[in-house]
Amino acid sequence: MSQGGQRFVRVTQGYRDGRCGKTTAAFICGLFPLKLKSKPRRVKALCVAADRFEVPGGERWRNVENMVAWLMELGGECSGAVRLSPADRPIEHEIRMVCTREVRRGDQLVRVPECALLSIETESDDQLLFEEPRFIQLSYILARECNKALTSRWSPYLGTLPSFLDYHRSGGPLILWSDEELQLLDFPYLFSATKWRQEKVDRLISTNCRRFIAAHCLSRAFLLKSSHLDCDKYCLIPLIDLVQHSSSPNAFMTVDSCGDVTLIAAHDIVEGQEVLTSYGNRPVLAFLSDYGFIPESTRDKDQVLINISPVLNDFSPVERYDEGELLRHPGQHSPSTWQPVTPSLYRFLAQILEKRGQGVIRHRVQELLGSLVTHTQGCFLSDLETDCDLLESDDFENARARLACRFRVFQKQGLQEIADRLQPKRPRVSRVVPGK
Repeated sequence: MSQGGQRFVRVTQGYRDGRCGKTTAAFICGLFPLKLKSKPRRVKALCVAADRFEVPGGERWRNVENMVAWLMELGGECSGAVRLSPADRPIEHEIRMVCTREVRRGDQLVRVPECALLSIETESDDQLLFEEPRFIQLSYILARECNKALTSRWSPYLGTLPSFLDYHRSGGPLILWSDEELQLLDFPYLFSATKWRQEKVDRLISTNCRRFIAAHCLSRAFLLKSSHLDCDKYCLIPLIDLVQHSSSPNAFMTVDSCGDVTLIAAHDIVEGQEVLTSYGNRPVLAFLSDYGFIPESTRDKDQVLINISPVLNDFSPVERYDEGELLRHPGQHSPSTWQPVTPSLYRFLAQILEKRGQGVIRHRVQELLGSLVTHTQGCFLSDLETDCDLLESDDFENARARLACRFRVFQKQGLQEIADRLQPKRPRVSRVVPGK
């Protein structure tokens, strides 16, 4: 589909299909550029049989039953109102939790005791890993427990983890993707971030299946925050990690004073309805990176398309955002709240220009901000305080790339006014607005 002379693709769902060797990225809401290149058949060694987890009575299903019994022995609770069952479409999901009867808002569905959590805060004993990212620390611990096999105290839980085949068929976290597959998405940020993760894992974890273990941690771990906890807890939660994600969840997790994790009904749930929770308000690219899928959204747009003409720039940014390229969502969470243009924004931009250099430097900052503002289809500049240090140095290329990621689509007229204030003598350049 072509709009405004640029290539865009709108799809409603997708997965990486290892059988036909094609990759489809799922972008549920909004228009997103998608550049796919030809690729050979995806060849990987499959470590388990194709039907391992698809039918009740299979190996993983027996392991799930054993895990539930293990949790009950540890003092956990599994309400009679829910049960686990195979998903209707195993290629996307393997197991789901459904209600066996009507559930009222506030009812407890599942409780997992604190002693069953696999957490870096309670299990990490390697001082060298304390400064590493949380998923690296947890991957190290999980690799250690997997090496113990049946002697691990978490062996009933380890047997329920997805197989390599499951990730292979559904896409899986990007840390499992090859360079060739990452380049199919053609998003520089995703490629560089994933390569950094892969190199970290390869350097710090020695087991042969280290990336596979890291994929478990990225796609299944939760960050628990509660007034009852001394600190945030990054952990794997048996049983609850089988619950699927939804942007409109009907259940949520709580942590009590004992550290136990409880799954609570957020509202009334009818018999036969699937129990769904939220994995957090994160950027859609974070979902693609960590889980291998793009979640549905309740908003019309969950990402920003920004068009910057390279002709008007007299310097080359480190990471150029060319026509139709996908940008990260501004802020720490997605979706963010749309904000109108206000006088305070004008003043803030003016203060940047006044405080961040004189002469040539001032001109370059004007180029930096002015070109971004002028060539967007109505955007909002947010969280600039965190990037102002870049404007004090000569690293304008990095500053421009960072600032580009702070834009959000909103009022066109207000942005043009900002552009006029920044560069009143600069001739106006026609903007390309997709869809018109």
